[in-house]
Amino acid sequence: MEGFNVKDKSLLENKEFLQELMERMMLVHTFEERAFWLFGQGLVHGTMHLSIGEEATGVGTSAALTKDDYMLATHRGHGQALGKGVNVNDMMAEILGRATGTNHGKGGSMHICDFDNGILGANGIVGGNGPIACGAGLSIKMQNIPNRVPAGREIRSAFVPGEGFESLLSSDYSQVELRIMADLSGDEALIEAFRSGRDFHKYVASLVYGVPVDEITSDQRSHVKAMSYGLAYGLSTYGLSQQLGIKPGEAESLKRQYFATFGKVHEYLESLVSSAREKGYTETIYGRRRYFPGLKSPNRAVRDAAERAALNAPIQGSAADIMKIAMIRADDALHEAGLASRIILQIHDELVVEVAPGEAERVTALVKDAMEHAVDMAVPLDVSTGIGSDWQLAAH
Repeated sequence: MEGFNVKDKSLLENKEFLQELMERMMLVHTFEERAFWLFGQGLVHGTMHLSIGEEATGVGTSAALTKDDYMLATHRGHGQALGKGVNVNDMMAEILGRATGTNHGKGGSMHICDFDNGILGANGIVGGNGPIACGAGLSIKMQNIPNRVPAGREIRSAFVPGEGFESLLSSDYSQVELRIMADLSGDEALIEAFRSGRDFHKYVASLVYGVPVDEITSDQRSHVKAMSYGLAYGLSTYGLSQQLGIKPGEAESLKRQYFATFGKVHEYLESLVSSAREKGYTETIYGRRRYFPGLKSPNRAVRDAAERAALNAPIQGSAADIMKIAMIRADDALHEAGLASRIILQIHDELVVEVAPGEAERVTALVKDAMEHAVDMAVPLDVSTGIGSDWQLAAH
């Protein structure tokens, strides 16, 4: 069952909708009875807090949310998770400590988490999710602050160094997803495009269109750039056509040209989907798994969406792995050097550092080195930096 999307109050007078709410509450009740029986058999590690008697709370609150809304639950979070649409089998597997669970069996009963359905987790501490919800909300807003429009630039300029610091350092990866795609696919032509030192998107466009780099037009460059990122993000042919403002047939033709040029990229992406169908999951370069039950759905739209996500997960997931390693390396480097500067934000592929007086040059070098050497790949990681008196002025 999927999560509800209730914004229309007239649904509260809809018999079918009310019946679905009742069925969802019965699902919660039945699930909890079975979970409690398994707990009594000693098959559940740790303790368990049930939602029996509180079925309407979880289902009712979830009914007022959309699939894209986020929720954090208390220690009695089973009802909220099921109400929001978490898969029953995945959730029970989590409670039993199975690798196929929502948290791969590492969270258990009181820490059910499912980002795909907007469940950010439960908490065994009463009221403990208040600060977490605040931080999650801030993080979500931070991830979506644009820097190419006046309003976004104005918002970014509001972020300034705290007392005792003189500036902010912005340090971010360049084309990290495409570098990962080149490394994982092993495509020699794409790897060489990065190693050439030339404008990457122009170089790739020259290979795709079969014309010299200097003759590539801005449209050709932008089309191939969109194709490169579209493949890494699992963008459909129709989505590419909409993004570029061209006909689907033209987008399909461009896609065929691209794959003809970078054959191993095509093979790699195809292997991701076929492997995910077989195993039920994909993995990042560090072995983090993401499961895709939708690949076996009888609904074609659900299957197609799952396939696109399966294409994207290893690449973007690996980028997230690399960023986490880079953060740890950069933080360690700053501490080992005895510097007062500190990392304060991570947004997508960017780190923001508060720089203490007199430390700008050393901090820039240490953070850049930590990020560029976070992992060894066939394509070297590239990092650009900027320093300013606020976040916007640090942009580069």
